[in-house]
Amino acid sequence: MKNVLFLTVHMRQGFGVPVEIHNLSLRLTGAGVRVKTGCLESDGTFKDLNVEVISADKKDVLLLAESMAPCVIVAHASPFFEILPQLADKFECWAWENGDPTPCLFGADQAQRQAIVDYKRNNVYQNVSKVIAISDFIKHDIGVKDARIISCGCDHVSVFPPKQRSDLGAASNGVVKIGTLMRLGYGESCYKGNEALVNLASMLKREQLLVEVHAAGQGTSRDTRPFIDKGIIPHLNLSEEEKYKYLRGLDIFVSLSQWEGFNLPLVEAQAMGTLSLCLDTGAHPEVCPFVLNSERDVVSYVRRAVESPEWLIAKSRLCCDFVRRKFSWDNAVKAMLELL
Repeated sequence: MKNVLFLTVHMRQGFGVPVEIHNLSLRLTGAGVRVKTGCLESDGTFKDLNVEVISADKKDVLLLAESMAPCVIVAHASPFFEILPQLADKFECWAWENGDPTPCLFGADQAQRQAIVDYKRNNVYQNVSKVIAISDFIKHDIGVKDARIISCGCDHVSVFPPKQRSDLGAASNGVVKIGTLMRLGYGESCYKGNEALVNLASMLKREQLLVEVHAAGQGTSRDTRPFIDKGIIPHLNLSEEEKYKYLRGLDIFVSLSQWEGFNLPLVEAQAMGTLSLCLDTGAHPEVCPFVLNSERDVVSYVRRAVESPEWLIAKSRLCCDFVRRKFSWDNAVKAMLELL
């Protein structure tokens, strides 16, 4: 039996990488592979996985690895990336890159973030067996020409049937529900499009369109005040089940982020039949058929949705078909197994 050891920071709700590891692990296990995940913190959400909390110290990682003798150690995030070259003499090691937001998007810790990016380029990628990128954008962003692209899937939400007209708010009460999912109270909010969402809400209000604007994400009640002040309805710290209900309950999902390495919620929303709109940044063109230039373009699409529920349902189905054809966890695991 082959053994695989994943390493990451968080194994708790509210982050994309744990969802990625969860779905990969379940399908690898189904294929006869024994999987374990070492992480810095866990909230117990993923009870069906073998998860162990460890430090990002070489000795702790080495002890965990020696206890299961993995055929490969796969790091999904720093600071575990930085440990891989120290383990490469004993184990096959992969750097599974979800990407780093462009450091210049940040303020006080810009230099620290740039140092992490530079260290990986100069010391990690060239000293591991394989580099995996979750999108073509990430492959080019990290500058590793022979990186293998293995994207996230959307099979985990395929149990939701495509939407019918009766599922749309526009059909039931005439009010189109628009929303996004972002980090309301974390440092990533500086690039996730928080200000752009507030601007969009103001523009929609001036246009007097029948819409509700929603924002879901991790944070505190204090973090919701700027949104509430602009008439945006917040949804704090949703569980995975609540998140999926929220995404499917929207008529239109928007991503106004300035950087995305993949954007799993955007793909999940589309897979559940929600029309999704995004700005032309990062990996967005790879994961969504409706890539726009500005909030003004978003307003134009929203206006069309308000005026025609038939148009909205047709475009929603287009999004659903697009991601379900393109992104599969089964294909991701097949590609991974071919590399083991």
